[in-house]
Amino acid sequence: MDTKGITRTVSVAILVVVIAVSAIIGGMYWLSRPTQTEELPPIKIGVITTLTGGFAYAGETQRAGIQYVADLWNEQGGVNGRKIEIVTGDDTGDPAVAMLRARQLVEQGCVALAGGVLANIMNAVFEYTRKANIPYLVGNAACPTFNRGSTITKYLLNYEVSADHLNQVLIKYLFSIGAPKKVISIGPDYAWGQLHQLSIKEATKDYGGEFALGVLAPYPCPDLTPYIDAIMQIPTPWTIVVNQFADEALVVLTQLQQRGVKDKGCIVALQALDDSVFIQGTIGEDIAEGIYNVVHWTYTLDDPKTHQIALDYYNKFGMFPACHTWPTMDQMNRVFKSMNTTKTTDINVWITEFMKPQSVMYSETVQCQYREDYMRLGGNCIILKGKAPSEKINRFPEISGWATKLDYFKLVYTPTIAELDSIITLEEAQSGIAYGDSRVGPD
Repeated sequence: MDTKGITRTVSVAILVVVIAVSAIIGGMYWLSRPTQTEELPPIKIGVITTLTGGFAYAGETQRAGIQYVADLWNEQGGVNGRKIEIVTGDDTGDPAVAMLRARQLVEQGCVALAGGVLANIMNAVFEYTRKANIPYLVGNAACPTFNRGSTITKYLLNYEVSADHLNQVLIKYLFSIGAPKKVISIGPDYAWGQLHQLSIKEATKDYGGEFALGVLAPYPCPDLTPYIDAIMQIPTPWTIVVNQFADEALVVLTQLQQRGVKDKGCIVALQALDDSVFIQGTIGEDIAEGIYNVVHWTYTLDDPKTHQIALDYYNKFGMFPACHTWPTMDQMNRVFKSMNTTKTTDINVWITEFMKPQSVMYSETVQCQYREDYMRLGGNCIILKGKAPSEKINRFPEISGWATKLDYFKLVYTPTIAELDSIITLEEAQSGIAYGDSRVGPD
């Protein structure tokens, strides 16, 4: 028997089998390997916001802002070669629905959640995300959970400056220019109105003023006249801070102006008059003139970069970014930059990059700085003042026939980071004793 021949035959057969198996495995690998034309799986970001009901306008501008930033990144190839996919859930203004939407979005593979208009909605979403270890970006100035020294986790990234900070800046500035130190506040009987009224009262006392009256009206309120009548019983001169939502703010401001208050004191609109609801509303120079308006996130007004983004946004969505849309866009951009730099979607890695000082996306001169547990933004809490009709300008001549409410206001004050720190120190912010402003906390 030719044993050598048999051995040779068997060896060849084995070699053939090995080559064949290797080819099959190799083929399976190359079939499964992404090609240059095959896209990597997208990075999914969940947006939970109010898209139905009375606050739908705010939710829609927020959703559009996040989509705007995602589109910018996708046009440049995405984050580390992965496209960004925005998955939206309508909370309908119901906390139970919001929590359900949060779970659904995470189950769909979203690596972070963002958005929210109402404090009770954001609380509900946070209850889920903190247990699921999913980062949640919120913009809330007046929810005690997020703004009054509460113990929170690193998975909550609040990009809104607190009501305490905003009102300290506002009252200090107004008193410095001679505004009456007798202060009145009117706002909605809701978390936003309640905390703002409390912080206005505290700031008034801190700077030597008298808090004469605090009015909280139900929301919505079909007739605000009785509340305004009660205010008018207080002897003038006084400074009144109007904190109503949206169209109700227009009603209060209009009635106050019609009753000649601007000639007897000082009117302040805490609800930003550069918001889209006012831009497309009815307020004009006859109402706007002389009103002070504090905006806790700046348009940076005539900054060329800001102007171009606003124009691009308008051409894409048919509206200007609302005051709360700017920080939403900026902080979403900050997240994508951090993921791209660290080459991961793991928050335990990219959070370090996120915390570093960075210029905001809408201006080269304004810088946002996160510290260990709170945030500062140079150029926030800006204060505008309504112009006289003769001073009105058209800030967006590119849009034929379009006059914005920005045209009716001029910038009168912008605090620096150092000035903000002098108002509320790092120690006060961390302790929560004075004006708690927690942002990113321990695990």
